[in-house]
Amino acid sequence: MELTEKQKELFNRFDELVDLMVDNGFELSYTFDKPECLSYNPKFTIDGDKLIKCDNAYGDIIVPSGVREIADGVFEGTNIASVKLPTVEIIGEGAFRNCAGLQEIKFSDRLKTIGDGAFEGCSRLYLVDLSQTAVDVLPDAVFRGCKRLNFVHFPQHLREIGNNAFEDCEEMLELILPGSVRRVGTEAFAACRKLARVVIPENIEELEFDSFAFYTHNPDYMLLPKKYEPTDEEDVSGHAFGYEYMYIDNLIHFYGDVPDWDSIYNA
Repeated sequence: MELTEKQKELFNRFDELVDLMVDNGFELSYTFDKPECLSYNPKFTIDGDKLIKCDNAYGDIIVPSGVREIADGVFEGTNIASVKLPTVEIIGEGAFRNCAGLQEIKFSDRLKTIGDGAFEGCSRLYLVDLSQTAVDVLPDAVFRGCKRLNFVHFPQHLREIGNNAFEDCEEMLELILPGSVRRVGTEAFAACRKLARVVIPENIEELEFDSFAFYTHNPDYMLLPKKYEPTDEEDVSGHAFGYEYMYIDNLIHFYGDVPDWDSIYNA
């Protein structure tokens, strides 16, 4: 059943009301069973194996089997709630940017490439599981501004995290990078204010300027390679961890000198 213009308007107004209440400090607890009037009939335009357009994109979307690529910006700004990508290998730049109602993504295990800003501004997305994908680079701004994102399960062969990739993910609680990661870009995790535990692989090669600048919050525990152990204040100020790094040396631990977890959490 296709939504009428009036139904679309009411759905959008409900979305706006929830965002307004959250932004003004209201604690919301509600369930929302999607009624029949919110059923949808998405209309896909596919060129070969590439999805180039989707009209009437509302609610829960299943991209047709056989689609290998989603073009740039296809779902940008739409009111989708979840998306399944059963055979998708390539997600274009900004493909899901500013999908404010998007909460859940089911990635294909064939996924190899994600474009810049693909999920930027998906403010209700709470979990990202890329663990079964073949992605080896998370590009610039890919999840920037996903304010409710709690946990990320990274690909096991991830090599690089781009600039601003997770900037302003305010609800992210834990960051454990796989040992395959070699580079973390500028401000990749800047302003992730609720990070409590950060583990960076010992063999990382490049942490760009302010890649872990926490600005207004410092994590409870950080495990870093020995080469990032400070020798003086100037050595750490304004580098990968921002100026706050010099004030949290009691929370930083280095490989080869790590207390057991019980002593950290039961202190």
